[in-house]
Amino acid sequence: MRSLHPWQTTPEPWLAHAAQRRLVPAESWHRLRPVSGAAQRRAILNLQALPPLALFVLGLAIIWTPGPPAMVDIPQHTAQVAMLRDLVLGRSAWASDLRVDLATPYFLGYALALPLAFLMSPLAAIKVVLTAAYAAFGLIGRAVGHALDAPAALDSYYFIPFFGIAWSYGFYPFLVAAPLGLGVIWTSLRYARAGGLGLGLLVSVLGLATLFSHAFVFLLTGAIGLGLLAIEARTPRCFLLRVWPFLPPLIACAALALPVGRNEAATVGHLGLAWDMGPPIVRAAMLLAGSFDAWTALWAWAAGGLLFALPFLGGFRMARGRWEPMAIAGALAVVMLLAPFAVWATNYVYPRFALFVLPAYAWLFDGGPSAPTERSRLATWLAGLVGVLALGLHLAEESAFAREARDFDSVLARAEPAGRALSLIVDRRSDASVNPLVYLNFPQWYAAEKGGFVDPSFALYPHMIVRLAHPGAPPYDDAAFALAAGPKRLYPGLWRYVFVRGAVPAPLFAGSSTTVVAKAGSWTLLEIRSR
Repeated sequence: MRSLHPWQTTPEPWLAHAAQRRLVPAESWHRLRPVSGAAQRRAILNLQALPPLALFVLGLAIIWTPGPPAMVDIPQHTAQVAMLRDLVLGRSAWASDLRVDLATPYFLGYALALPLAFLMSPLAAIKVVLTAAYAAFGLIGRAVGHALDAPAALDSYYFIPFFGIAWSYGFYPFLVAAPLGLGVIWTSLRYARAGGLGLGLLVSVLGLATLFSHAFVFLLTGAIGLGLLAIEARTPRCFLLRVWPFLPPLIACAALALPVGRNEAATVGHLGLAWDMGPPIVRAAMLLAGSFDAWTALWAWAAGGLLFALPFLGGFRMARGRWEPMAIAGALAVVMLLAPFAVWATNYVYPRFALFVLPAYAWLFDGGPSAPTERSRLATWLAGLVGVLALGLHLAEESAFAREARDFDSVLARAEPAGRALSLIVDRRSDASVNPLVYLNFPQWYAAEKGGFVDPSFALYPHMIVRLAHPGAPPYDDAAFALAAGPKRLYPGLWRYVFVRGAVPAPLFAGSSTTVVAKAGSWTLLEIRSR
């Protein structure tokens, strides 16, 4: 536990109750004493707070790097926001081809970006939401750590992993859901210790918000919350009396599974997708280096290894006899070791949860009541240094990618608005980004910025808020099209433009005439006319 605010002269009632029930360690209870305003200011200016602050500033610089971010799926999610905005305003050229489906576990991320998109570009709206998610993830992770008496020296662990695998692949709904999931853990921990109607209602609200941001995050954090309640309840009767806050989100999850499952089954049969556990070596890589976007690089493995060793170098011990952090880490370990790599239409299922690995690991250690030592201060600065180097490299990567992507801007400027286009990424290679798929969805910026519709689109998938009204129509009746990002044949009259990166596959356009509208770098914009 941490010290009281200056305006508090006595410990909170729930803390007194928890201490009486031996839910709060005695040494932590004795530290709950009034703190002067001067002491509070000294704590704020404490040098140990500088590394997390530096990481936060670096993170903001990464998010707001000018130009499109090096995130695989972000063009698709930005296109979803743009299409939703145009449908709401009644100005969409694709109103007859699209429908809005509110029964989606991705709802909240789009709902937060939509009103902002009326005031700014869809990409800027998404960056605002990601900024809030990043700040909330770090601060709530730190709050959970303080509630568990984790070392303050490891506060940097809550700001480093946001720009790991989930960021690199552009899992926007997951990134929005992540801080909400931490909120479920934090409020569940407080509710399990102290109970109370207000905390119970907060658990329910945050559980519902997490569910409608990303169902996978809710399943993990909801299970953790139930585990924390079971630890503190001690008896089945007490557990049943206090479990009510978890029932509304669990019932909503079951209800949401029906329409989403029905849509998923139809799409899965259409695409021929299935469950895939993935190679075991990737699991080890995600645990050690999944907190960085360059998870295959040797430096990422070394940095991950150092971060795992730092608590021991800092003289911290794993908390003994405290089941709460062990329950959190155990639930995450089950996901990282046993969850599939792909579930029907969703890929990278367990790798994205690497976002939670460093926070859960930091929570396992006991900060103790003693003042910082030389070893703990060294751990603080080494953690910050590793984070600064990793995020600094990431910032350089984002800047280089923004420069590399200017070739596409030249091509996009020549395309007239509101056309239908085909995306053919023959050459996925990027000299700037470490992700080999970074250009996979890049032509979706035509949909996001100029009101076009680009195939293949996320509108095909059942968990999107904007979906195709007729998903079985051409070209989506060709499974190879959706899986390989290119159809086996050209559908006459369907597309006006083709955005090609790399060599143009001439045989694909047999029976049609094509005109090169623009060419820049590796990009070519073709206009198609059927003969």
